[in-house]
Amino acid sequence: MFSDENFSGLNDGSNIFRRRAAFLNFLKKSNFLNVKSIKNLKIYSILFILLAISLCLVNYFIINAELVEGSQRYSLLVANNKLIACE
Repeated sequence: MFSDENFSGLNDGSNIFRRRAAFLNFLKKSNFLNVKSIKNLKIYSILFILLAISLCLVNYFIINAELVEGSQRYSLLVANNKLIACE
């Protein structure tokens, strides 16, 4: 059913490297990765990442300010309760 002739190229390590080298050569010589759509994709992905980082930072500072304000209000309530209890 299976003969060694069909699988002779599978064990040849140099054959794989030659194909890979040829493929890398093709990528270097051609403008396959420099197509306008891929450049636009890179730009939009960088802009999306920057937008996400900026939203995360804004969210962090808003949450931090709210937590500080809540802590201050709690401290005021505790102080108010102590004043009421002392009367």
